[in-house]
Amino acid sequence: MHRGSSFVSLVGWLAVCGLVAGCSQRASEATAQAAPSKQVVAEAAAPEASAKQAAAASQTGATAPVVTAPVVTAPVVTGQGAAASKEEPMDPLLAAWKDIPIDPQTGTVTLTEAQWRERLSPEQYRILRQKGTERPFTGKLWDSGGAGEYRCAACGNLLFTGDDKFVSECGWPAFEKAIKGSIRYETDRTYGMIRTETMCNRCGGHLGHVFEDGPTETGTRYCINSVSIVYIPGTTSSKSMETEAIVEAPPAQSGAEKK
Repeated sequence: MHRGSSFVSLVGWLAVCGLVAGCSQRASEATAQAAPSKQVVAEAAAPEASAKQAAAASQTGATAPVVTAPVVTAPVVTGQGAAASKEEPMDPLLAAWKDIPIDPQTGTVTLTEAQWRERLSPEQYRILRQKGTERPFTGKLWDSGGAGEYRCAACGNLLFTGDDKFVSECGWPAFEKAIKGSIRYETDRTYGMIRTETMCNRCGGHLGHVFEDGPTETGTRYCINSVSIVYIPGTTSSKSMETEAIVEAPPAQSGAEKK
C-alpha cells in the first residue's frame, strides 16, 4: 500500500515537471515571436522621429536658407525694382498732339478733314472745324482756370496764358491778350454782323471771336469756346513770350464772306 502510493507520487511529480517544461518552451517561443514585432514598431517609429528631428533642425535654423529664399528676393516680388524703372505713360492728349503732322515750310498742320473727323470728338469737330459755337455758361472753362497755359484742343498750339484770363459775364472763357503769332484773324460777316473771328494759326481750328469791349487796360476781349482750348495748369513756358491784343483782322488775312 505504501509502495503503490510512492509510485503514484513519482508519476505525478514527473507529469508536473513535464508540464512546467512545456510551459517554459511555449513562453520562450512566444518571446521569440514577440521580438520582431518590437523591432517593426521601432522601425515604424523611426520616420516619425526623423520628422521631429527635421522640425527641430528647422527651428534651429539648419534649413533657413531654403525656407527664407523667397524673403531674399522680396524686393523683386514686391515690384520695387520694376517701379523704379517703369516710365509714366504719356497723357493721351499730349501723345495725340505729338503725332500731329506739320508742314516744315509753313508750320501748319497737314491733316485732311477726314482725318480731323477721326481725331476729334463730334462736339470738337463741330466747333473747331465747322465753326460752331457752344451754348454760353456751359463750357467748363468759362469761369474757372488759373495760372498756366491754354492750348488749342486740336493741335496743342499755345494760345493764351492764365495771367491774361478773366471771368466775363458773356458766358465764355475770356482773355485780354493772346500769344503773339498764335492766332489767325479773319472777318466774319455771318448772322448780319461784322466780327473778327479767331482761329488757331497752326491748324486753322475755330476758337471764337475777339471784341473791343474788354474790362482791362487793353480793352480787348477774346471770347473763346471752352471746347476749342485745353487748360494746362502749372506751366510757365509762356512767361517770356510776347503777347498781342488785336480786334480787327488785317486786310491781307480777311476771309471771304461766310454764309
